[in-house]
Amino acid sequence: MTTAKSAPDVADPVPEPSPWKDRNFLIFAAGNTLNNIGEAVYAVALPLLVYDLTGSLAIMSLLAAVVPASLLLGPWLGVIVDRWGPRVMVLPGLVLQVVAAVVLNIVGLSGEAPVALLFGLALLIQIGGVLYQTGWMAGVATMFPDRPGRARGSLSSLFVATRIAGALLFAAALPVLGYPGLLWLNVLTFIAPIVVWYLGIHPPQPAPAGRVRGRLLPDFREGWQVLRANRLVVDITVIGLPVLFVSSIGTATLVIFHLRNHWHLGPSEVAAILMASRTGGLLGTLLVSQGRQLMRRSSFVAVAFGIACCLVVMATPWLPMLIVGLVLMSALQGALIVSTQMIVYKQLPARAIGRVTGLLDLVEGAPMLVAPLIIPLLSAAVGVQTTFAVLGVVAVSAFPYLVRSGSDQRRAVGHHESG
Repeated sequence: MTTAKSAPDVADPVPEPSPWKDRNFLIFAAGNTLNNIGEAVYAVALPLLVYDLTGSLAIMSLLAAVVPASLLLGPWLGVIVDRWGPRVMVLPGLVLQVVAAVVLNIVGLSGEAPVALLFGLALLIQIGGVLYQTGWMAGVATMFPDRPGRARGSLSSLFVATRIAGALLFAAALPVLGYPGLLWLNVLTFIAPIVVWYLGIHPPQPAPAGRVRGRLLPDFREGWQVLRANRLVVDITVIGLPVLFVSSIGTATLVIFHLRNHWHLGPSEVAAILMASRTGGLLGTLLVSQGRQLMRRSSFVAVAFGIACCLVVMATPWLPMLIVGLVLMSALQGALIVSTQMIVYKQLPARAIGRVTGLLDLVEGAPMLVAPLIIPLLSAAVGVQTTFAVLGVVAVSAFPYLVRSGSDQRRAVGHHESG
């Protein structure tokens, strides 16, 4: 059985070149960015539309849960992309998104569709997105082998930037286009990555792996061993699990509901606050992705503690403090998530990126899935403000593991030196 290696506090310090000097990366990123802008508009429009139709936090959270639910497919998709390459997932995923989004726009905008149908269509859109993103992002390590960490980090920063652009576009265009025009705009943006693919800029097809077709268990086992053998990746993943719970789409949905239901803000005002929050997230990702060194493990601990403090600030009964806490939390969350992605892409072999990231999707998707199901119940029991405070406590719940992990590593080092 493979055992975890003793992990340094810093990942490999050798700096990678900037991906922005690579023409193919610029085109690849452009198609990804245009698609993500449409996704960002959809992410703002759908919960607000559902609120206008139902006024229910439970239904809003149920629809929000389809995003992390699709991550549970990660291990299987990871095996597929490592075996057969991204071609089998990218274009089919985009086509599935287009078809499901068109049907959702037609039936959802009528205001008469049952919740189960809306849920099913939203789930299909998200599954298509996971297919596309898994193939698209797993190929980054082979498309840009001399700069995989910074390429992945830069794409993450662009993703956060598109969330800002999407919120801004929603706020500006809602009075003109309404919900129908904005949701149809999302459909059009699916064309951009298809064009980039047919320009010949896409992940390469891997060489035949020589594995027995149809046997998934050996592939899962190998991916798990690669992941488990890197103690740094394991530790930062554990630190991030509670953070993913408290900064999940469940919390974002709770914030939207609170702003609409308690503070009586309009959709455009809510979008403006979300834009400010995502601006903070962009700054956090840029600080990491464009830096020359990766975050230390101790920095991950500090970031988790900072997120806990932000949630406590959000629990105060003043709207400006809620906004400040939300923006700062987004900045810290962005820094933590992008740092994790960069370390994974830099530390782990490209041949196993699909399986390892798929396993991480499964592990990290669990708290993200549970959060939008639990948070509404907690809010109904203790109120929104107390819920924020409780989430602050949850954010630092991994600290006992880190203390024990550090003690185990010190004992292992002492045993090795004495031997």
